[in-house]
Amino acid sequence: MNIISKLVTVLMTMIAMTIMLIGCGADRGDNIPAVKLTAAAIVSELANGHGHNVEIPFTDISASPSADLFQYRSSDNTGHSHVIALSKQQMVDLNNGMRLTVTSSLPSSGTAHTHTWNLVGGNVLYDKYCYNCHTNDKRGQDQNRMQASLRPLSDPNQINAIINPVSVPLSTSTPAIPDPAFTSSVQLQAIAAALIK
Repeated sequence: MNIISKLVTVLMTMIAMTIMLIGCGADRGDNIPAVKLTAAAIVSELANGHGHNVEIPFTDISASPSADLFQYRSSDNTGHSHVIALSKQQMVDLNNGMRLTVTSSLPSSGTAHTHTWNLVGGNVLYDKYCYNCHTNDKRGQDQNRMQASLRPLSDPNQINAIINPVSVPLSTSTPAIPDPAFTSSVQLQAIAAALIK
């Protein structure tokens, strides 16, 4: 390795370390969570006296989603679960901080009913970009303090959505239709493990 290559390597390392130290700005939180989030947890509205949770992996939330349809099976409650679905455009809208309202599939078993899920893009983006450094310390703080912390984000729609999540518009994208028979990769792994035993 010649001297120029070594200097470039040292310089790039110093730049990377500086960026990591700056992180979210000088106002970096000290309340770093013990467990890092890798997904946004969304809770349904109550129906028939109960609700469900769904986790949307941060890797799915993107300006350029990797699939045309994203489906998620909810937590099991009272012996059943539901599926929610997001289209590619709905995922883009969520990444842009918009609010989405989706209706679940019918339950996997039991009395026929659905649940409504209100996805607040600003809250999802906070969880994705801010929570792992600040937990909830900065959620809902005044705009000037939040603005300084959001320097790594360059999209003004995302910044506005994080600062004031209920002020952003509701997505008007065509909703995806959930498949009640959808089986998640987690469920497939559990089935495979049971078959191997």
